[in-house]
Amino acid sequence: MDSTIVGTLAYDFHALWIVKLCVVATTTFLVYEWISTIDEEVELIWKSKLTFGKVLYLLNRYMPFVSSSLCFYVWITDTNLNTCRTSVLLAASVDNVQFVLVNFSIYTRVNAVWGKNKIVFLILATTFTISVVCSSFVTSRYLSGVQSEDIRFLPHGCVIATTNNLVWINFINVMSWETLGLLLIMIKRYYDHTTLGSRLFYVILQDGILYFVAIQAVTIADIVLLNTLPDDLSSVCVPIQAALQSALCARLFIHLRSEAHKERVQREGTAVPSRNMDFAARSVDSFCTESEGC
Repeated sequence: MDSTIVGTLAYDFHALWIVKLCVVATTTFLVYEWISTIDEEVELIWKSKLTFGKVLYLLNRYMPFVSSSLCFYVWITDTNLNTCRTSVLLAASVDNVQFVLVNFSIYTRVNAVWGKNKIVFLILATTFTISVVCSSFVTSRYLSGVQSEDIRFLPHGCVIATTNNLVWINFINVMSWETLGLLLIMIKRYYDHTTLGSRLFYVILQDGILYFVAIQAVTIADIVLLNTLPDDLSSVCVPIQAALQSALCARLFIHLRSEAHKERVQREGTAVPSRNMDFAARSVDSFCTESEGC
């Protein structure tokens, strides 16, 4: 057998092995995250009424499992060339929807902090629209270069080749909208002193900063990897990033509901609500109304 062919096969085997490890690791992380938070989810989410906030949470929470299942099928079980590329396109589309849902969830939270300020809402709505359009365009361009290689020596799993790694632009997009969200929260923190005594506000601020730092670190690492690794391995970074963001966003939502419940109990036990209590009520009602059981 020609040495070039042997080298190509060895590379494909190695690349597929790396991708499989990443898929298994991502799936394991999602299962662990679900198990560790399911009790709080049942108590704070499942027992509440079906509302927009609850639907948003459930989509953000369980869509990563759909993506992970598709990735598991593509890179571990499937060998049919006719379905390999289609499955990859579907998985990538689901990942893109995950990023949009996380972006929308975080922006909704920022909007709640600002009490539905019209200017802030306009900024968030405009940025969200631009980010969705850019993300969809980049994803479509990236997927246009996805191909399935015919390697019959492999017992299981598709070998996917790409002609570009444009997906790194989407990670720049992620950094941009996360940075805007953090800046708006920080501005609210330093210029609106009426909220300084609100426990709920500090929870939103603290969680937002931690979320931002974690996602920025992961995003920077992904950008470095995408510009270092071969194009054929670029697809593995997307589902990992999407899973991490969705898991962190779900934790933010659960924590907010937990703190909002405590704040509401305290507010109901106070004869004369303070300005800080009013802020807490406004923030909770803006993000997830009291009818949801926050």
